[in-house]
Amino acid sequence: MWKKALMEVDKQRRENGLAMQPPASENDVKSVIKGAEEILGVKLPDEYLKFLRLVNGLNWNGVFIYSSKTSQIVGSKHSLQGIVEANEIWRDYEGHKKYLFFGDSDMSLYGKDLITGEYKELDRSSNSVIQTYKGFDDMLTDVLKSSLL
Repeated sequence: MWKKALMEVDKQRRENGLAMQPPASENDVKSVIKGAEEILGVKLPDEYLKFLRLVNGLNWNGVFIYSSKTSQIVGSKHSLQGIVEANEIWRDYEGHKKYLFFGDSDMSLYGKDLITGEYKELDRSSNSVIQTYKGFDDMLTDVLKSSLL
């Protein structure tokens, strides 16, 4: 489901003269898997790894999906955070320690509750749950759709 939404994001980006991030290399995928396990103590979902193999992160219309590692955004001097680095920062706040975040927007954080296994959208300022998803696919699809113009 999210692949269709990603294709629409790609179309809008191209219409605006912007390219997508290149796919993560297999070395980058192996490295992020290892880093997530060793530093964050989590296993990354297969669907997130599939996303990275197609596009190594996303920055579009206020939505950020973290990449395998912090890297320069294509066509920009700005950087896109890697998932491990971003989560290390988010976990500085006690209320975020039970989550693995895959991305964020101006208003929301998107992640997995490591205690319940649920995928959730959280309000950035209050940390309240805005929405709970059936799984990673549904969350990513909703996030990508929210970025469409």
